[in-house]
Amino acid sequence: MKNWFRLDLRFGVLTFLCLVAAAHAFDYGDLDANRFPIDGWQNLAWADPGNWQTVNVTNSGAIPAAQRIPANDPTVDASARLKWIVDNVNVGQNLRLYFPTGTYHFQTDCLIERGNLDIQGDGPTATVFRLDIPAAQSGGLRFAGAGAAAPTDVTGGAGRNSGAITVADAAGFAVGDFVEIFMSNSGLKDNYAAGQISRITAKNGNTLTLDLKLGVDMIGKSPKAQKRTMLSNVRVRDLKLFRVRDNVDVSSNIKTFSVHNFNVKNVTSERSANHHMEFGRSRDVIVRACVFEDALDQGVGGHGYGVAIKGNTTQAMVVDSHFENLRHDVVIHFGGNHSVIAYNAGIEGPQSGTDNRFITHGRGAHNNLFEGNFSDRDIVSDNVHGAELRGNTYFRNWGRDVGDENPAQDTMNVVANEVEGALRNNGAGSNYVGANEVGGVFQNGVLSPTSVLPESLFLTAQPPYVSAWPLYGPVGGTGGGGTTVYRLEVSAGTYNGDAAEAVDGEGGNVRMKTWNNAANQRWLLVDLGGGLFRLNSDSATYNGKALQAFDSAGGDVKMGTWQNWGNQKWKLIDLGGGLFRIESAASTYNGKVLQAMDGDNGNLKMNTWQNWGNQKWRLVILP
Repeated sequence: MKNWFRLDLRFGVLTFLCLVAAAHAFDYGDLDANRFPIDGWQNLAWADPGNWQTVNVTNSGAIPAAQRIPANDPTVDASARLKWIVDNVNVGQNLRLYFPTGTYHFQTDCLIERGNLDIQGDGPTATVFRLDIPAAQSGGLRFAGAGAAAPTDVTGGAGRNSGAITVADAAGFAVGDFVEIFMSNSGLKDNYAAGQISRITAKNGNTLTLDLKLGVDMIGKSPKAQKRTMLSNVRVRDLKLFRVRDNVDVSSNIKTFSVHNFNVKNVTSERSANHHMEFGRSRDVIVRACVFEDALDQGVGGHGYGVAIKGNTTQAMVVDSHFENLRHDVVIHFGGNHSVIAYNAGIEGPQSGTDNRFITHGRGAHNNLFEGNFSDRDIVSDNVHGAELRGNTYFRNWGRDVGDENPAQDTMNVVANEVEGALRNNGAGSNYVGANEVGGVFQNGVLSPTSVLPESLFLTAQPPYVSAWPLYGPVGGTGGGGTTVYRLEVSAGTYNGDAAEAVDGEGGNVRMKTWNNAANQRWLLVDLGGGLFRLNSDSATYNGKALQAFDSAGGDVKMGTWQNWGNQKWKLIDLGGGLFRIESAASTYNGKVLQAMDGDNGNLKMNTWQNWGNQKWRLVILP
């Protein structure tokens, strides 16, 4: 898959990074882990059941000649014949249907109700499913399970992070069943019954143990539990979907309902009616390395969508995919939860308007992660269909506007994004916002300049489809410091273009000088712990010598061999707007700070904090 990500927009900040631990024991660094789902976000992989029986749909002897699907024959309805094959061929076995190079004409809606199914082509440029459905009909490729049993009341364990629920009547539930837990009195728009889908791992009387703990508090909202019979283990890969014309509502090129372990990989979907792909009441859905282009209807009311995650669909993942010329690229709403939208690119097209690209869209979406996405428009929680629930997180994205447009949003997280336009924080009272670069200015927000951030909130290492790590947001060392190089500049206009420069070796002064990227203008920041830092010159001439305060107030700042003295240790005090006060840790200096003096060629000195521009510093990361 082509790497569509923009890699030239990197900004220096004073934040260290760490590698993260495995899922369910994830190290969030200095981020508040209570803001995130207790079971974390998963890097899903499709669970391949194996033991496939491969059938070529054009010529296999397992298919009667009258039911085979010839390529490039518009007189044959591939929808009807595919459904016949799915319902009748190798029943009880894991069936792989191979569509060789060619175009296959789908002329009616195609509903598939068989699991353990793998639909495979020869690649998006070779195998084409042409959705030639009459305009007055809806349709596409639909996959559906058997539905759900009658709901029962949840009488206990409905609080956030609960791993077990007690129900009024557990007679219809068994270990291994999927259970949808939802709020029948949610208070959301249209009183939408938001919740999630978990799997039962143990049963004791009327108490059901869940594989995925509850992501939101349902106490007091009339929670219910409903057994859901899923269609499992389906994959669609290596082909193109092409819709001929707009169709009546609601038409999706691929749609799931009550499906588990569903995978779409290396699929190009061209021209949608409503959605390219729509996932409802489903669990563990993966869309990987796909391309979504164009919509036949760009109007409001559910048109022009790329991927929609809805109906309490739980743990969907859309990754390494490209979206172009759509109103919304990925939409999570109607209770979609615990999903990961990561390392995708959304690009403006000739039909596109001003709509947002990667969004949560109201009615109780919760605990979703948007990470590493690039958008030429917005990556936000919008204010169209009422409140979201807690835990929606925007981490290390690049977008025009990023964050929360919804004043009803509860406990949203907006961290380490690169924002070209505006950082949105309409629900500021409960949001967690920090370490974002906005219009070239770094804003620490709730985080400190020494905060440790992970490269990812769901990956443990750099994935092969990303060429920089982390892709966006603050970059730095690994907690030990000393590997990232900085330029030190002040905010005072007098020093326009000047940077701190070490001169004259051991005991030499440090002065302000026009920036020319010389080694003695480059500084290593070493984390000493306890909020203290050492500033070393990157120049070989100084061989690790450190910035050192001398002679109390008014005294010059010099370079000295590292001795672990207090006057070689510094505090970095965040002033906001990407600026810091650099304060000596030595008691002798009693809070005195580093100050530029006397314009170009002037020495740095120590002085009492006065809030002057020549006492405010930017630390800009250098390549």
